[in-house]
Amino acid sequence: MKCYCQVDADGHRYLLSDYLGSFFLSLCSFMSFFSKGRMYVVKLFENEIKVELLGKTSSPSAISYLDNGYVYVGSKMGDSWLVKLENKRSTLTSCAFTNMLRYIPFGLDEHNSFLTIVAKEGNLGPIVDFCALDYDGLGQDQIVTCSGGDADGSLKIMLNSLGVHHMAALRLDGLTGLNSTTGDLHSLLLSPSGSTDLWAIKRQSALYDDLLCLNFTSRTAILSITGEFEELSPESVPGFLCTVTSLYCGAIVGNRMLQVTERSARVIGPQFELIREWTPEDGRTVLFITPAPCVSILSTVESRITKVACNGRELVLVLGRRLVHLNLETWQSKSADCEHEVACVSVRAVSEGDTCLEYCAVGLWEEACVVVYKLPELSVLTKRSIGGDYIARALLIARYGEHDFLFCALGDGTMIYYKFHVQDEILKGDQVDLKT
Repeated sequence: MKCYCQVDADGHRYLLSDYLGSFFLSLCSFMSFFSKGRMYVVKLFENEIKVELLGKTSSPSAISYLDNGYVYVGSKMGDSWLVKLENKRSTLTSCAFTNMLRYIPFGLDEHNSFLTIVAKEGNLGPIVDFCALDYDGLGQDQIVTCSGGDADGSLKIMLNSLGVHHMAALRLDGLTGLNSTTGDLHSLLLSPSGSTDLWAIKRQSALYDDLLCLNFTSRTAILSITGEFEELSPESVPGFLCTVTSLYCGAIVGNRMLQVTERSARVIGPQFELIREWTPEDGRTVLFITPAPCVSILSTVESRITKVACNGRELVLVLGRRLVHLNLETWQSKSADCEHEVACVSVRAVSEGDTCLEYCAVGLWEEACVVVYKLPELSVLTKRSIGGDYIARALLIARYGEHDFLFCALGDGTMIYYKFHVQDEILKGDQVDLKT
């Protein structure tokens, strides 16, 4: 035996464990108790101590019985466990204490175990050796350690990655997308654009994302994720239009939020109150959206708004051939005319030295070209002809390494990428055939 702990105050039940992690319950042959000021000793068994095997744990360094059947098994050679002793009749054979060491527990399976694992606490130590290797050949080393000892010796791989913790599971019928938008404006400005119908919002008063805006086929749901997942009623979030679908939701400057629906763009306060609302003057409706965490752009075909992107400070709407820029702090606007209708759009902040400049790339329906606008002036920075018979169907401005690139996907499956040279106001490009 390696360690033990007392279960009852009268000392007639003990938990025992050996270096292999075999977990036993020992019943002593007598117990004592007090009654009416006298101590009584009761003999339970005849010339033996009953020992029953409960299950297997890691090799313990200490055992502590907590309460209500919960036991903490601490181990310096492996993982530490929190287990619960199940109240079930054991079918294992009891044996005398003198014969206990002859009991071999390797045939124990999960059906004979009377331990339920409640939680595990990982332990890398003791590390007797380790090495760093690039197993996948991707240029990112992984550390492989020789950890533990006794029956808990193992090889463990340490990765530089993010952990995912299960918080809740909800049945969501009609949900159409996924993305994340936080209140960190630096992250917003340096993030690529993308379409989405689910947004995680971190308000400035929150440490983590605390709201989920979910877009369904006929409504918008607002979920609070600060504790348990809970859908907020429309009355508790009056600034949001919950009876219609949303095209974009996100955090903006001033600890505020933005919601774009088919008919309006709404600025919402931290208490979910409506602060300001923009609606097309002639009743145009929004069809599609391309939200970019960098700059907000809505584009329209004829009389309808079709695309949108937002960087938390700027909102740009495309109404027909007209680009309309709105500053979300001052609500000042700027407009410019495109030569043709917009087929696709992408926005991103491009870093130059200590400054961060905002750009918008637009693909046109009637001309095979890409036009890059500088924001908030909406001035044309450069125009690049794609060539061929296919127009741009998707655009993405992204940063790789120390350079910014504009990726352009055509209708035939071809991708063209350009390298940004903002100071020279040119795009240097190459072509990659991705097929379809």
